Amino acid sequence: MRPQGGFTLMEIVITIAVLGILAGVAFNVSGIGGNRISEVLRAEDRVKTELRRARAEALYRLPEMDGNSEQPFIALIDAFASDASVCPEEVPFLHPIGEVDANSVSCSGCAGCLSGNNIKIKISIDSTERCLQLISANGKINEIDC
Repeated sequence: MRPQGGFTLMEIVITIAVLGILAGVAFNVSGIGGNRISEVLRAEDRVKTELRRARAEALYRLPEMDGNSEQPFIALIDAFASDASVCPEEVPFLHPIGEVDANSVSCSGCAGCLSGNNIKIKISIDSTERCLQLISANGKINEIDC
């Protein structure tokens, strides 16, 4: 009986593993792997976290000793977005109701970040953009189209 030609299972598995590793490296080096979108999504998560933290602090902060409890708590969302540009850069929350102070939001550098009492937050790196809508009354954050 003549030995059959072909590849063993181990040879096929090792070849597929090496090709997978090479393809992964090639996608990351060429930029096809989506580095920009992952950076924008990471920045979006940081912005959402900072907005939620600021609203919670505005809701649950104890009154000041001098009785001045009308100072809004500012969410510095641009500082938490790392390499991304964010507009508006900060969002004030009113104490003790936790609503967004839409009258104090500065939309300098971006057009139309206010729609009624809601705030449109634009997060971008180069040409990759994501947009969020912050509902003033309840602090809910929705993902919207830019």
